[in-house]
Amino acid sequence: MITEPLRGRVSQCPVAIVTDSTVCLPQVFLRRFPIQIVPLQLTIGDWTYQDGVDLEYDEFYRVLAERDVDARTSAPTPKAFLNAFREASTLTNNILCLTISARLSATYDSALLAAGMASDQFRGLNIKVVDSGAVGGALALIVLESAKSAVTGASLDVVADTAKQIGEKVQFLGVLETLRYAWKSGRVPRPLVWASSFLNIKPVLDIHQGDINLLARPRTKQRAVYQMLQTIENRAGTDGLHVNVMHAGVPDEADSLAEQISEYFGCTELFISAFTPVMGTYTGPGLLAIAFWAE
Repeated sequence: MITEPLRGRVSQCPVAIVTDSTVCLPQVFLRRFPIQIVPLQLTIGDWTYQDGVDLEYDEFYRVLAERDVDARTSAPTPKAFLNAFREASTLTNNILCLTISARLSATYDSALLAAGMASDQFRGLNIKVVDSGAVGGALALIVLESAKSAVTGASLDVVADTAKQIGEKVQFLGVLETLRYAWKSGRVPRPLVWASSFLNIKPVLDIHQGDINLLARPRTKQRAVYQMLQTIENRAGTDGLHVNVMHAGVPDEADSLAEQISEYFGCTELFISAFTPVMGTYTGPGLLAIAFWAE
């Protein structure tokens, strides 16, 4: 969804942020900051949907859990990014575009093409396209810190540097109910899927700079959550944390996880977000994930 331009705030915010719909960022932040979202596309059968726009999250995960859905995803078109840049230009002449890792999607390439088109069409418009190296809630944390920098009056270069600095710090951990959906992406070997199903393993994934690694193979979700919390402490300590808790159709579990994090860690920032259908296509329902970085 492309948010309404924040007209009348150009002098207060010289940089606008454009990102893609894989970002797990609650609407409250989209209303507060100059952030515009360009949706990826999700095709189910003969129907194509705009991610996060015209497909209900709860309904999507219910259908995904009940039957084998043939879902395919695709990056936004350059035209979609060009439209977002046009909208952002009503706010400012400086735009920072942050995308999902180029190793996971063609979204970055699409944004680059659109930036070149925009430079030809809009005189004086400055656009920087940055591959965040991140996905989901990790991308959200990068976008959020960049937006905070933007509203302080920072220049485009400074806001872009902020994005790169947070991108180096931010980490993503997630536990899946099954590897079956991830296998459809072609990034998980079939024997590992068979083994995880047979042994009832709840795989914990570690995603950084576009690399997807299997961190642990616990047999219960409770144990998987414990290992994620231990990993956060080992890597980032217990104080000054910025945390985004994500879920795919299990809001109650996300609430419980956020409570545990709040009790155990000193969080500067903690919020909960939902995985969009494009993301959930490759995780399946039941995912719990944590994106975090430490000051």
